Amino acid sequence: MKKAFLLMVLIGAISVIEVFGQNEKCDSIKSYSEFEAAMPPVRYTGNPIIKHGGWAGGQVQEPCILQNPKDSSKLIMFYAGADLVAQDGGKGAIGKAWAYKSSPCIWHQYKNNPILVPNMAILFENFSIRLDCVLYRADLDEYWIYFTGRTGSGDGEDAIGLATCPTGSDGYAQVTRNNIKLYVNNPILTATGQGRNDGKSVSQSTVIFDSGTYYMYYSYRGKEILPGIRYATSKNGKTWLKQGEGDILSRGVRGSADSRYFEWKHIFRAFNKFIIVWEAFSGKTWTVCMASSTSPQGPWVKSPKNPIFAPSGKARTFDKIFVATPAMYLIDNKWYLYYQGANQGGNYNYNTWDMGVAILDPCRAK
Repeated sequence: MKKAFLLMVLIGAISVIEVFGQNEKCDSIKSYSEFEAAMPPVRYTGNPIIKHGGWAGGQVQEPCILQNPKDSSKLIMFYAGADLVAQDGGKGAIGKAWAYKSSPCIWHQYKNNPILVPNMAILFENFSIRLDCVLYRADLDEYWIYFTGRTGSGDGEDAIGLATCPTGSDGYAQVTRNNIKLYVNNPILTATGQGRNDGKSVSQSTVIFDSGTYYMYYSYRGKEILPGIRYATSKNGKTWLKQGEGDILSRGVRGSADSRYFEWKHIFRAFNKFIIVWEAFSGKTWTVCMASSTSPQGPWVKSPKNPIFAPSGKARTFDKIFVATPAMYLIDNKWYLYYQGANQGGNYNYNTWDMGVAILDPCRAK
């Protein structure tokens, strides 16, 4: 594998698999079996890499990272934040940051964050928004930002929307609130539309492009809360049709890591497989789980190593109690797991969450 930055060019869309130099003691990970065997990743000693505060007064979460299409030496991160004001329901918004590709653990936050906030005039997002995923559309030279909007307060209803933004001359500076435009036909995925009734809410999607088709994987709330993952397809990334007869991934046996909830997730392609990592709840603890498939349509096989990443359990660490919103990127031959962590128990929504990173050690795969 070359040491250059790898891109998956998706005929008009780019979904980054980022790629660090060769490990002096071990070769890079060359297969899915080695990738799986190397789990769990090792926490970066400088964690957390982004702390809550300011516009994200209670939480930072949901990292979506791309190589800057106008400067290959830099990365851009889109991420969500929440203010955690209880009476406001922890309203969320979306911000950005950048890093040098050579230093992907050191991020520089945009001083005028957030760049996307709930629009009170639009019903489906009039209360709060959370980030789902971001694609770079090379044919349009735009970032496509998929997000979850919530209407109402407290336990409101969720749907999935789309916003777009030109990359601008440097891929970063012009990605601002004024330049981001909401898609006029939002929401693009709803609980009761697009060919299937999924109950009350659909949320937290991740999108990949393969062989002329976009695939969206999402969570839902019906008679039960977040019981699994379902999917939809699209030819243009805007108009979607739900597929399959139900869940492509569903709850494990009682007491297992994913026996209760499936929420935020990230899909990527590596080792000739499609790989999903997601935040899972056992009823007691939030952890990170993983599944793989040779086709974007499945079937999906859960990793026997689940959970592949768990809370530290150590005093005075930011992720002692929970870990969530995982996303994995390959940067110069090293795999990085970006995630959020909490060091308090109790309600997920009203914990304070910071962002950390863990690095997969190829020596573990041997």
